Amino acid sequence: DASVSADDVTLALDNTTAKIVAVTVPEGLEVNYTVVDSAVISVADDGAITPLKVGTTTVTITTKADGVYAVNSTTITVTVNKIVTSIQVSTDPISLRVNENTDIGASLIPADAGNLTYASSNEGVVKVVDGMIIAVGEGTATVTVSFAGNANYTEAEDKTITVTVSLNDASVSADDVTLALDNTTA
Repeated sequence: DASVSADDVTLALDNTTAKIVAVTVPEGLEVNYTVVDSAVISVADDGAITPLKVGTTTVTITTKADGVYAVNSTTITVTVNKIVTSIQVSTDPISLRVNENTDIGASLIPADAGNLTYASSNEGVVKVVDGMIIAVGEGTATVTVSFAGNANYTEAEDKTITVTVSLNDASVSADDVTLALDNTTA
């Protein structure tokens, strides 16, 4: 009798190189792949897997009838996981003066995964509007950068940026004034 075996496969939604490696005894027998949930993956004749959506399905691998060996099969599980994301922060810490602003300098990888969200620990010191840090008052605040994930992408680990805001320099100037003893106006 012929036999066929293969290992379960786990891959990310963006993996384009995953393949089912079917081992037959005797070696070299042709096999067919039957996917239970074809919305999750497709499998080419050579075992190459194309992930279509996040999920789990089973694949039955069957030796082809060749008139010499009895047909045999095995079933494996293929799991398609979300694409892993991360956040990069280009500047931490940041120093600003009241009424200054700067780009937050954070990016999501991969960039097309979705949108970052921002939260200030003290909006009396800094606010974040459209990816810009705006200094509104003296002090220190932490800006938390987040990505919650979605159907195809994992939640990213939060990153924080420490922002210190100082007051603007102030100066006072005056012209010298000479007063005469009998004159009370300058």
